[in-house]
This record gives sequence, C-alpha cells and structure tokens, in this order.
Amino acid sequence: MQGKSDDKMVRWLCGIIFMAFALSWLCLFQADLLDELYESLMHRWGYDGIVGYGESNIHYYAIPVSLALLITLLEIPVARLFRFRDGLYACNYLISALLLGTVTGFEDYDCCRILSGPDTKVWIAIVIFCVVLFIVCKIIQKVPRQSLLNGPRIVSGNLLIMTLLFCIVGFLGNTDENLHRALMIHRYTANGQFEKALHVGENEEEANYAVSNARLDAMLRLDASNPGTGIGEHLFNYPLDNRDSMLDFLLLASTGNVHDSLSAVIAMSMINCELEKADSLITPYIYQGQVPKFYMQLLVLTGNKEAADHLPDEYAAQKEILDSFRESLENLRDQPEQFQANSTYIKFHKTYFWYYKFSK
Repeated sequence: MQGKSDDKMVRWLCGIIFMAFALSWLCLFQADLLDELYESLMHRWGYDGIVGYGESNIHYYAIPVSLALLITLLEIPVARLFRFRDGLYACNYLISALLLGTVTGFEDYDCCRILSGPDTKVWIAIVIFCVVLFIVCKIIQKVPRQSLLNGPRIVSGNLLIMTLLFCIVGFLGNTDENLHRALMIHRYTANGQFEKALHVGENEEEANYAVSNARLDAMLRLDASNPGTGIGEHLFNYPLDNRDSMLDFLLLASTGNVHDSLSAVIAMSMINCELEKADSLITPYIYQGQVPKFYMQLLVLTGNKEAADHLPDEYAAQKEILDSFRESLENLRDQPEQFQANSTYIKFHKTYFWYYKFSK
C-alpha cells in the first residue's frame, strides 16, 4: 500500500513540474510564435477574415494553455507503455518533451514554411540522445535496488531526467531572440500599441531585417496619426545594420496608403545622409511649433537658420550635443576612424550626429 502511495506522489510531482514548464514555455516564451503559426494556418486555409487570437488576452493564451494541457496528459498512455517508476518516472514524459519542442520549432518569420525547424543534424543528435536515455533508464530499472531507494533519491532522479527533457525542448524549440522580438513588435503594432512596440529590444545592439522592418512599420504607423513622433523620435535609437532592407521597405511604404509617405521619404533621406533633401522636407515642421529630436539634429547639421530663429531652445540643446561630439572627435583626431567610432559609441550612438559621421 505504501509503495502505491509513493508511486502516486511521484507521478503527481512529475506531472506538476512538467505542466508548469509547458505553461511557461508556451505562454511566456512561445505565445507570439504560436500566434504567427495560427495566423499562417488561417491564411493557408482561406480563413483570413477570422480574428486572430492575439487580439485579446483570452484568445492569445487559449492555444498555448490547451497545448500545454494536452501534451502533459499525453503522459497517461505513454506511462502505460513505458512503465517507468520510482526515480525514473519522469522518463514517461519523453514523448511529451519531444512534442513540446517540435510544435514550437518552426523558424521562418514570414511563415512560408511553417513546419521548418531544427536541421537534420540536430534531429539526429536528439533522437540518439533519446534512445540512449531510454535504454539506460530501462537497464537501471531492471537492476534490483529497492534497498537503495528513498524519498530524496527518487526525487533527485526524477528532477535530473526532467532537466534533460527540458534541454531537449530548448534544442528543438525556437530560441531565436530576433524572431521573437519581431513577432512581439508585430503583435503590439497590430493592436495599435506603437510606442510599446518600439520599446521592444530598444537597448539591444543587434537586429536582423525582420526586427528592423517591424520597427519601421511601427514608426510609420505612429507618424500617420502624429507626424514626426515615430521616425523623428525613434529611428536612430536602434542599430541600422540592415540598411538595404530598410530602404526597400521605406520605398514601398512611400508609395502605399498605409503609412505616412512623407515620413518614409524623410527616413530614406536621413539614412542615405542626403542632408539638403531631408532639410527641405523637415523645415515645414518648424512652423508647427515642435521638431522631433532627430529631425532637429539634422537641422543643426545643416545650420538651418529658420530652426535657430523659431525654436531657439530646442536648437541650442541639440547644438550643445553636436559641440560635445565634435570635441570628443577632436581629442581623438590622431586615432583611426574605427577607434573614434568605438570611443564615442556609448555616449553618442543614439544621435544622428554619430550616424552621419560613421555610416559611410
């Protein structure tokens, strides 16, 4: 009777641990990925008119919670098949762990290949590891060891196996930070939370084309309702390592009806360091009583007299930053340009002055 009671306790312990991990993995780390998968499937099946579950918190977590519950309950039939007990009971979740990693393993941001995932080498390594783990656990189970079993050893054995299973999930699932940032920005933008979208990964020093273009989309949509607040306040807060892709996106945006076309043209001019063209496009903002930060920095570079006369305080504040930047460069004038860029990066890289100097 005591043996059955202990076995039930171990089974509940493993179930609670795996369910907690599955909920955390799907609801906290992979919810945006599942949202994208859902929308891609709806598109493929011709149901574009159906509202995506990412548009409300209830729907947003419905699929992750359902998946976590189903994958965890898969242990019931698997346990009847594998028959692991005591300190090896966690091995009954081997199939569940493989499934949990697989359903969050696709990698294509555009979801043209929604079932793409880890390459063949990763799958081969995972399969070999699972087979070895299964065989080793079966061998251990066959060895008479009842006198060695006690509560702490049973718990530690299951925790060790659970840790290995969670590692499998991590290897199979998608852990690409840039992909998840892009998906999060896309979700906030779709919900009209443009400012919140622009705060995603703001302090990260790397980004791929998907993240950069998703940010541009959020900036331009923000500009459409409040001109200048997107591009003018945020564009150079982020790394611009994907300029060709960004310029292509901006060119398309400048000819469409979704975004503010003027802001797209200004952004292209600033990225290409076409000061005179950008100056002529930004000057009308002066007479609206406020010029966004990066727009004013460009006007300072061109020495725009209208900005200095009509907005003296804003102009002087940015001029002070430019003077400080130039003073720093003067102190480094004998150093190579790359050294100058690195030395001034921390203090000035989120200014148009630094970008204009070192982008060429």
